[in-house]
Amino acid sequence: MRKSFWLGSVGAALMLAACATPSAGAPTLAAAPLPGMTAVEATLDEDELAADAPDPAAVRRALQDAGFRAATERTYAGGGGAFPRVVVRLLALGGEQGATSFLDWLRTDGGTALFTGVPSALEVPSGVVVLLHEPDGCCPREAPVYLAAWQRGTDVVTVKASGREGTDRAMQDLVETLWEEIS
Repeated sequence: MRKSFWLGSVGAALMLAACATPSAGAPTLAAAPLPGMTAVEATLDEDELAADAPDPAAVRRALQDAGFRAATERTYAGGGGAFPRVVVRLLALGGEQGATSFLDWLRTDGGTALFTGVPSALEVPSGVVVLLHEPDGCCPREAPVYLAAWQRGTDVVTVKASGREGTDRAMQDLVETLWEEIS
């Protein structure tokens, strides 16, 4: 597992984000080992989680069906390399069954509802779902976007990474690093 990827490979970017203090009911999200990146933490409700999805109603339904309680998000930006922006979320759901049902939804319908991604065949730890949205050529500045998710007890961890230099290998390295650190 190559952790050296992050030592010099997370590209420079501007990040405009509002800083929010996590609420008392939000799950605790460990800091990710992403050297050279700055982080902003926020607490999200289901409407905020669904807001930027192509199908917000489907995302809200999936969250409700999984017993959604709260979410913590940490957005990382900066550095130099493949992914200038990485968003890590921890979703507190309704028990292990809720977390499992949310991951099952991601495997079957989540790629379309969340960000028009398709399953990726990365070699990641068992139980990790990885979706990929590849640029379609209509916008010359569009970047690949990866979404990985896995269960952590009653919670689900999601990692969304984007960057024009993003590759399957870079995402595999990121997932392996975060799997070890926040699982």
